[in-house]
Amino acid sequence: MRNEVAPRSVWGMIGYKPRDSARRVSAPLLVCVGNRDRETPPVSREIGERAPRGEVVEYPIAHFQVYDRECASKCWRNRSIFCAVI
Repeated sequence: MRNEVAPRSVWGMIGYKPRDSARRVSAPLLVCVGNRDRETPPVSREIGERAPRGEVVEYPIAHFQVYDRECASKCWRNRSIFCAVI
């Protein structure tokens, strides 16, 4: 499996600042963070912390390791628990 991004998508990412609107998210929000992730900015954790009903779950992984079978199973299990509670 190759992870690719179309170059044209970069223009939409430049001004995108989800942290600025996190406090307005009224729905339950689960933010999964890899503590060795170098592709996603550390601000991801802040989004979950700022959202009124946000929850942050941290995994000891890099960005693309979330697709590994073992980690994917843990992530799906945590997402299922989160959805069952809300």
